[in-house]
Amino acid sequence: MTRRVVFALLLAAISVSTAALAQTTKAAPDESAILVGDWRGDSICQVRPSACNDEKALYHFKKLGAQPNHFSLQADKIVNGEAVPMGTMECSFAPEKHVVTCSTPRLTIQLALNGTSLNGTMNLPDGTLWRKITLRHD
Repeated sequence: MTRRVVFALLLAAISVSTAALAQTTKAAPDESAILVGDWRGDSICQVRPSACNDEKALYHFKKLGAQPNHFSLQADKIVNGEAVPMGTMECSFAPEKHVVTCSTPRLTIQLALNGTSLNGTMNLPDGTLWRKITLRHD
């Protein structure tokens, strides 16, 4: 083969590889999109005795602004079948770890996304494990 033919084949291979990579990059889904919506489950106290009570939880995740992987979380507890608001906080999703982290000055929630489940913890600022949380997407 001549140099010209080898060069043309090499150039064609690079073009095909670049096009395939571009299509793969464009087709990558937004993993964090599954967070949007309602999640229900249990929030179980880890410090006993304490003022903490085991609760049925309802978490509402909404996309926050235009930035990717940023969310608002409205956390409710269920009392006598009714949702009681506990507060709202900002969250970020780390797609490489499949973890959503929500923080306030009083607590940090870290939840691992596994399909339609979120499992994790609520910790106090000193690192004390306050609650274990298990949720399923509605």
